[in-house]
This record gives sequence, C-alpha cells and structure tokens, in this order.
Amino acid sequence: MMTPRTAILLGIAIVMTMLTLRSLRAQRLKERYVLLFLFTGLPFVILGFWPDGVLFLQDLLGIEKPTLLALFMAAYFLLTTFELLSIVSVQERKIDGLAQIVAILQHRRKSTDRGDASEP
Repeated sequence: MMTPRTAILLGIAIVMTMLTLRSLRAQRLKERYVLLFLFTGLPFVILGFWPDGVLFLQDLLGIEKPTLLALFMAAYFLLTTFELLSIVSVQERKIDGLAQIVAILQHRRKSTDRGDASEP
C-alpha cells in the first residue's frame, strides 16, 4: 500500500519530469537545464521508493534527522547555485566577446565611411 508521503514524493517527481520533458520537446529548455531539473527530481524518486532512506543514513552516519535533512538541503542548494552560476558565467563571457566584436565592426565601418585609408 502506498503511503500519502510516498504518493506526494512520487507526484512531485513525476510532475517535475513531465514539465521538464515537455519543455525540452517544445525546445524552450536546453538539454543542460533538462539534466539539472531531472537530477533535481531524483531525490524525490529515491525517497518515494525508499522513504526510510533518511533513517538509514541517520543510523549510518550518526547524525540526527533534522540536522541530516538540513545538510542535504544546504548541499542541494549549493550545488544547484554553483551549476546555475557556472552557466551564467559562460553566457556572460560569450556576451562580452560578442560586444567586443560588435565594437570592432562598428569602428571599422565608421573608419570606412570616412574614407580613412590608414585602417586595415
């Protein structure tokens, strides 16, 4: 028999997976972001099928349940933030490069319009 906790966890995982795959199919979301969201839903699937996994880790590590859950949440948010910031950093570098190329092309166009023969 499925407990309400299991049903809720599996429901969250299924909804997250369906929304992610739907966005990928509609090409509104890149593959890299889809993987991020699928890995985000993975803990819900694991806890849905093995709800006592937290208790197992509590006994294995000797850490109280609230502390263990707080550590998991902190680790999750740190990893997700790191991944999103790395994506933003890559995009920022690309934008900077494109801005420099546009500036060079505008400068060349202006010098060509003035008839400046000294520019290459």
